Amino acid sequence: MQSIIYSIPLIYFLKSRVKGLQSFLFHAYYEWFPALALIFLTHDGNLLKTIKHFLFLYIAFISVYEIGYIINDTIAIKNEENPRHRLGSYQPKRMAIFGWILIRLVIFALVTHYLSLTQNLVWISFYVLLAIVFQLHNTLRNKGLKSITFLNLALFRFIAPLFVVLEIKLLYIIFVPIIINYVMFRLLTYMDSKEILLVPDRKTAKFKLSYYLLVAPISIFLSITMTSYWPVIFNLYYLFFCCLYYIGEKNDWIKSTN
Repeated sequence: MQSIIYSIPLIYFLKSRVKGLQSFLFHAYYEWFPALALIFLTHDGNLLKTIKHFLFLYIAFISVYEIGYIINDTIAIKNEENPRHRLGSYQPKRMAIFGWILIRLVIFALVTHYLSLTQNLVWISFYVLLAIVFQLHNTLRNKGLKSITFLNLALFRFIAPLFVVLEIKLLYIIFVPIIINYVMFRLLTYMDSKEILLVPDRKTAKFKLSYYLLVAPISIFLSITMTSYWPVIFNLYYLFFCCLYYIGEKNDWIKSTN
């Protein structure tokens, strides 16, 4: 039964990485909703069309990304010092692993064909580079260098549902805000979890709130120089949720996560 469940794209990610409602909500506000909002606000405002675009683009992305997860959880994990056993005690057979990967490649190909992107050089190069980076991330032994591949993966992860939808001008404008507000924060938490960088309070709401307050001047400066509200909007968006998180933690509504 587990072999069948893990063969479904997105389900593998949810079962192996998203533990509980709180974790799901974190991914929703931190990754999924910003992408949905960007597509919605910069296009014709059709919600159903926006959701359709996002779902197809995200399924294509997660199909490829989960291959990296699968390799990490079943092969690369054997070379890690303090591995996280994402699958628990379950040890899939080689044929099951091969099947999971094959299904994801087929689904990616079908979505690519459906979206008429088979000849799109940007689309193809993005996913070739994503696959290369994830393979490097899984094979590198040096933890410091793995933090660099993680930086690549975090950026690819955020822009995957966006780069063939948004106008290139807007993509350039939001590129730096994404790095500051999403990628760098994810990198800090990753480096701390791998004991590369010591950030003892990185799970607390106070640290998250302080982070987005302290990068606000950069966001303001970017908005001024780019003549665009987007850098400040990104900062205020994450700052808003960090405020909610801070209030919730103070009132014991939630516990620290991620």
